Amino acid sequence: MAAHAFPELTAFSRQAVRSALEHCTALLPANAPLLAVDGTCGNGHDTLFLAKELAALRPGGGFHLLGFDVQEAALAATRARLKAANALEGVRLLREGHECLAGFLPEDAVCAAAVYNLGFLPGSDKRLTTRAGTTLAALRAVADILAPGGVLSVHAYAGHPGGQEEATAVDAWFSALPYTVWTVARYSHCNKARNPEILFLAERKSHND
Repeated sequence: MAAHAFPELTAFSRQAVRSALEHCTALLPANAPLLAVDGTCGNGHDTLFLAKELAALRPGGGFHLLGFDVQEAALAATRARLKAANALEGVRLLREGHECLAGFLPEDAVCAAAVYNLGFLPGSDKRLTTRAGTTLAALRAVADILAPGGVLSVHAYAGHPGGQEEATAVDAWFSALPYTVWTVARYSHCNKARNPEILFLAERKSHND
């Protein structure tokens, strides 16, 4: 088998998110604002990806990107990355927990994608991590507003303290979503012993529970 025959989990996530953004854009009127959420800004890689995708789909604006992180260092790194790429338009960075999403939703926006990279900020204090309780609250909040055809991407890591508990709780939450409303997939490298990780992707089929 050729090297790199399988894409990295991040590539799976971005492919699904890109398709969801394109799908929702095609179905929406031009004046309907599109919304994407980065629930864990970290160093800003996913935020920048979302900002670029939204700007390409809506070059005249007409979109919102909400980025959440509780650490100012993460927001500063994200802001600098966006500024360097000239990609700050339409982006609102919030020093808030991602479970607070409902309080910051733009009026009439249609949520097409949400991305969560759980765990800790790379290069920072590993004791500051996402937690199962607030993560589940955040996922419930974004699930309530995700449009049909929209995608929720959650990358969970189990190798740090509390990570396994969080990953197990997230797995149980996704597994309980009704199949009539959601299509859910779970990806992992089953032979990866160090820093195990799982990618969950969920596409909303309808708003009928």
